[in-house]
Amino acid sequence: MGKSLSWGKPQIKYRVAGTTGAWITMPTPVENTTKLTTSKGSKLEAKLEGGDYQDVKYQRNTYALDFELYMHEGFEKPISECDGIVADNYEFLVIPENRKSIGIYIKKGAVSAEPSFDTQIGAKMKYTVDVLRPDTEYDDENVESLILVSFSGLTANPATLSVAATQNVSSVTIGDDVDDVISGASWLTATKAGTVVTISAAANSGAARSAKLLVISGHSAVYVSVSQAAYVAPAPNPLVATPASLSFTADADAVGKAVEITSEANPTYSRVPSDVEWCTVTRSAKTITVKVSANPNSDERSTSLTVRADGKEVVVPITQAGVSE
Repeated sequence: MGKSLSWGKPQIKYRVAGTTGAWITMPTPVENTTKLTTSKGSKLEAKLEGGDYQDVKYQRNTYALDFELYMHEGFEKPISECDGIVADNYEFLVIPENRKSIGIYIKKGAVSAEPSFDTQIGAKMKYTVDVLRPDTEYDDENVESLILVSFSGLTANPATLSVAATQNVSSVTIGDDVDDVISGASWLTATKAGTVVTISAAANSGAARSAKLLVISGHSAVYVSVSQAAYVAPAPNPLVATPASLSFTADADAVGKAVEITSEANPTYSRVPSDVEWCTVTRSAKTITVKVSANPNSDERSTSLTVRADGKEVVVPITQAGVSE
């Protein structure tokens, strides 16, 4: 059986360079138009008399990625341009149809666009990505502008993570020292240290979501899939007094009547107005006992018990009948 090749339909993903936004999938290119062209670096020669070399030095290769898209009905430019000029630099991933073969990672590329038209094919848009060296690593001679990556051979343990809606930090162990970690979503960030990738998922306030991290080690890459649960609003924490009101006869009640409080924590406040001398309140945990003295008047009298717990407040009306004449 032959070895896996990178032929077939590739998947092209892109995003603005230097950002942590989600990768966007490019529409499928026109057949046989996705090509990487290498321009060999210039050769510098130091020759001796007689034509022999004293030394030879080659400049770095340069690279350009090209692909074309059909501009069909309803077509929208995936990368905006004005007369061929594209404002931002972009990152690109070219993932082969056969994931066991070689793909391309461009960390920074200058993009240009060329629309074309003929009556046989119609309108097309050609994008050219001239590969640039990463700014922050320009002085490092070992940093490659273009990385050819194999999507097989590198392992991640675990390769799939399911995390809660709350902010979550998890670790993944990679089969070799990690060179780069590329997040597919702004809510998902990662740091690397040796073979360990520490993943941080921001708290989720909406629907369930998922994203992938692309971990690169040398010329190998592996995806780590992360799914985060949807936000679930906490159940309401009611503050309830049972019974919701109290009624007393005109007689004194030295035993009192109990009010049971339903709350998360014990009440922090349970009182009647300070100028009400005929009604007293005592509390034990979530049980409040209300006592009244005899009402010497024929008129009904009333007050209210205020209870506070869990940052909420409930009011229990209290009435006492007047004495019968």
